[in-house]
Amino acid sequence: MNRVVKLVARQAAYVPHMFGATKHRRCGATACRHVLSPDLEYLLMRIRCDGQQTRQRIIDLACNVFGDRGYRDATHEAICAKTEVNKAAINHHFGDKKSLYRAVWQHLLDAADRDHPVLGNLSEDATAAERLETHVRSLLNRHHGEGASWQLARLRDLEKVNPTGLIDDIRSAHHDSNQKQMLSALRELLGDKVCRSAMRFYETSVLALCRGGWSASALPGSDSPGRRLMGARKINMLAKQITRFLLAGIETKVHEEKSFHK
Repeated sequence: MNRVVKLVARQAAYVPHMFGATKHRRCGATACRHVLSPDLEYLLMRIRCDGQQTRQRIIDLACNVFGDRGYRDATHEAICAKTEVNKAAINHHFGDKKSLYRAVWQHLLDAADRDHPVLGNLSEDATAAERLETHVRSLLNRHHGEGASWQLARLRDLEKVNPTGLIDDIRSAHHDSNQKQMLSALRELLGDKVCRSAMRFYETSVLALCRGGWSASALPGSDSPGRRLMGARKINMLAKQITRFLLAGIETKVHEEKSFHK
């Protein structure tokens, strides 16, 4: 796209009326103003928009290629065939396959944050138990929901089997930003005196319960055996059950700590 923009600008420089010609006060020579004409501005704007749309289209369709084949087996040829663009267009927008893979991960993580925020629509005065349940529901949606969440879950599974090491920093930054909300709710439920190891234990428990190998067939009323995807109703039901289980364990822990210090 940049090459096209430069070419248009270079050609337009020889056509003064496209920029709006002015005459020099002393010598009368015609000169081009720095302000582009409306026609050329519109043309450049269309080129930029087309480039942004092409870039997003490549990302959207590359999600499926990487999800089906994994990073190493997702060739440029397969990506080009799926996105219906040539290798030059992919390299122009992303530089190489590594950068495209990172862009796909960032796109899916951003979509997960947008579609399933860890605090949902809770008000500022929501209780710790409410925040925990909303966080659990968000995690379940991200790991077992449909759409972008399902694509992200497939990539996550492939990274576990055959790690690339290319997106560790992206995943770490994303985890850290969401982790704060969970730890805040757990600390409020467990009390300020809870040790760091106990906090990590409960955090690990939450993640394990939400990321575990749940399948729709394991839940009552399932009509799709072996399918990992779960609809909103089943996710809400499972979120409530997991939260009750966690709160019961936390209550027991708090009671034991109080009895120990008596």
